[in-house]
Amino acid sequence: MLEIVQNFEQIAVRFNPALLAGAGLTAVLTGLLIWLAGLRFTKPLAAVAGAISGGLCGFFTTSRNVMSVGIFAAVGASVAALFEKVFMVLLAAALAAALAFAIMGRIYIKESGAAPINHTDAQNQAEPFRFSQTQETLKTCTADFYAKIKQVSSQMPTVNWAITAGAGIILLAAGFFSWRLAAALCCATLGTILIFTGMTLLLLYKHAAPISCISSNRPFYLGVFAAMIAFGTIEQLFLCQCVKKCLTRKNQTNKTEHQHKKQTQGWRNK
Repeated sequence: MLEIVQNFEQIAVRFNPALLAGAGLTAVLTGLLIWLAGLRFTKPLAAVAGAISGGLCGFFTTSRNVMSVGIFAAVGASVAALFEKVFMVLLAAALAAALAFAIMGRIYIKESGAAPINHTDAQNQAEPFRFSQTQETLKTCTADFYAKIKQVSSQMPTVNWAITAGAGIILLAAGFFSWRLAAALCCATLGTILIFTGMTLLLLYKHAAPISCISSNRPFYLGVFAAMIAFGTIEQLFLCQCVKKCLTRKNQTNKTEHQHKKQTQGWRNK
């Protein structure tokens, strides 16, 4: 569903370059950590994801003031951290359903008809947005994104909805039989999404057109996306488990040595 965010690519040339670079670098580094080692940090990851989910729920279901969004975010973080395993499985199912929706729903998006622009010329002709302008532009982009999602949802046939729900149910079943598999898949997918998002923002900072490039060569980038998810899942299932075993073995060895040393000192003091 890249068509939804292609307008953002044209607007982004007016954003403050430091904002694009900072957000892009943060997304890439966070994505790499989650992609390769998210299974080691599931509790803080669940808390952050719960806070974001709760905040979004508060934003779209209340009067959208800071207090209500903050309360929803705090409740979401607390619940997610308390029920860490359940939340990670639910998050994996939600990501699977969202990806299935994105793949099957793109043909129902009405073309905006916006003409491509020369990013270098636009950058030279216009000053970067001020903070208030950036805030309003992001609100407008969010509203447009939400409207297009509603449009796609109203046009998708029942069979597509069944497939979307099936993708989520498969992940729920996988989490029931193997929590580590579902959690590793969730971390790998979330990390890959963040890496793609961060690289897109960094390329926009360099006045490139990454979204149009991905849209014109969709099969290749879908293959790269799927390969990254597969690699991240396999790497976390095996490497994180090996690291955990090594740390456990080291702790047991240290504990044994400490007990032996304590017994030896006690024998000498007698």
